[in-house]
Amino acid sequence: MSGRLHPDREPGGHGLHNPVGTDTLQAEGMAILCAQKGGGLALPPLYYGETRSESLMEANAADRDLIAEKMGLHPDNFSPDRQPFSPTEQVLNYQRLLLHILVEVESLGFEVGVLVAGHYPLIDHARSAVVLFNQRQYSKKQGMLAWAFVDYLLVRDRYDCAGDHAGGWE
Repeated sequence: MSGRLHPDREPGGHGLHNPVGTDTLQAEGMAILCAQKGGGLALPPLYYGETRSESLMEANAADRDLIAEKMGLHPDNFSPDRQPFSPTEQVLNYQRLLLHILVEVESLGFEVGVLVAGHYPLIDHARSAVVLFNQRQYSKKQGMLAWAFVDYLLVRDRYDCAGDHAGGWE
């Protein structure tokens, strides 16, 4: 077994043209193509676990009330008071989840594990998990190599609009 790819995204929207998780579908498609071409397996997308207090349109945008209204939800659903953990704790929990996924993949004998960030703000969390994973003594000596990237980087030389987060590219 060579590689395993894991698309990474939360279910928030980017507007009426891109309502829920379209960037995840894009990342998943790229992960599947890579797995087919290079050998390996693409896991289902991760639609949960990210921070609900940061990098989320429903929680942080100036027009968050309108976004919640379009979603048929009350804006308070995304308020910090409704979250059981602080923003920092949420980030750490998400990084732990990604790290755990990488360890599970490694235990199945894969040599390379890739986290594909479809939602661009999540790349920092994915990279942090990869750095932690790759620093483990086991990983350094005999384990799997982990890598994280933003989906559009594989095709940026083919499309002049690749990477226009929440735009027509998605």
